[in-house]
Amino acid sequence: MSLELIQFNGHKKEKVNHLFWQTDREKDLSYFALQRYNDLTLQFETIDIIPSNSINGISDYLAQDQDYERNTVSYYRLQMVQQDGTYSISKSIAIDRTEGGYLFTPVSVYPNPVDNELFVLIEDNLAPFFTLNIYDP
Repeated sequence: MSLELIQFNGHKKEKVNHLFWQTDREKDLSYFALQRYNDLTLQFETIDIIPSNSINGISDYLAQDQDYERNTVSYYRLQMVQQDGTYSISKSIAIDRTEGGYLFTPVSVYPNPVDNELFVLIEDNLAPFFTLNIYDP
């Protein structure tokens, strides 16, 4: 792909997550699919489709997400789809909506995404109350 993703960032403001990115060389780009990670399905899901400006110079984009999960961290990425259907995926970014930037969770699972090894940490005093099921679709 000739497309260059110069930057992809986001921040929270009042009740909206703002996502912005800048590109260069969008010659054969059709659109951007803005995706947010869904904790229930454990997959990124498309929440918005933004048409490409299809220019050979610098383009700036802004999208907003008002339907994010409250009091959690939202993870976003861009799927950049060419006119022939091929695509590339950007790095993931996070917008922290937790109080004080910290969300207590008795279970930590990392890394995300998983390559070969998955680590699960459960608070000692809560471990007897958890059942862990791992599915590999």
